[in-house]
Amino acid sequence: MTCVAGADGCKTGWVVILRDVRSGRMEVRLASRIGEVLRWQATPEILCVDIPIGLLDHAVAGGRECDKAARALLGRPRGSSVFSPPARRTLKAKTFKEALRLNRKTSPNGPGIAIQAYSILPKIREVDELVTPSLQRRVVEVHPELCFYEMNRHRPVVEPKKRAAGRERRMQLLQKVWARELSELIDFRPRGVARDDVIDAMAACWTGERLLRKEETHLPVEPPRDSRGLRMEIVR
Repeated sequence: MTCVAGADGCKTGWVVILRDVRSGRMEVRLASRIGEVLRWQATPEILCVDIPIGLLDHAVAGGRECDKAARALLGRPRGSSVFSPPARRTLKAKTFKEALRLNRKTSPNGPGIAIQAYSILPKIREVDELVTPSLQRRVVEVHPELCFYEMNRHRPVVEPKKRAAGRERRMQLLQKVWARELSELIDFRPRGVARDDVIDAMAACWTGERLLRKEETHLPVEPPRDSRGLRMEIVR
């Protein structure tokens, strides 16, 4: 069995879509830690995660090169969904106030940190502790809105994902690329997992298949590496 997986953070850990690329069989699972996914019996060849991989040591306005490029592709209003990740030393912050101070301290006129980025700080730290340059061949960063941009023939999906119309539009795209009904994965999602979390994990999983077939696009094409040797890129 050859599997790929997409993971999105949720209140109870990580919601993961696992797909057998030969049979098309799919299931939704819950992992308390992202590293668990790599130890499952059905181990995915590719794991795409909606979380930053590769961090700057010195914060700059707009974040990494890939963050700026993603916003430019998505435009308004979807570009606002791409948050600038914190500088690596900010990961030790215990409060939002401390995160603001640490991030600003990393460079002259350094920017603060958005509350949305701070809310996922524990998951950024978790992934940063797990991923190495060699593991990055299997564990890659994606952004669901860029995945849907790719599915939608290089057009962003403008409807908000947390509203019914936005969920419906994204599900239509997923059902088209996979040529199957997917509503059962939403209906039987684990407790504590929102509908849009499952949909984002599906989009990440779809990009995992593209990676397996070597059809993916890297943003930027020649990504820079951080001080730990991790590529700072978003794959779609």
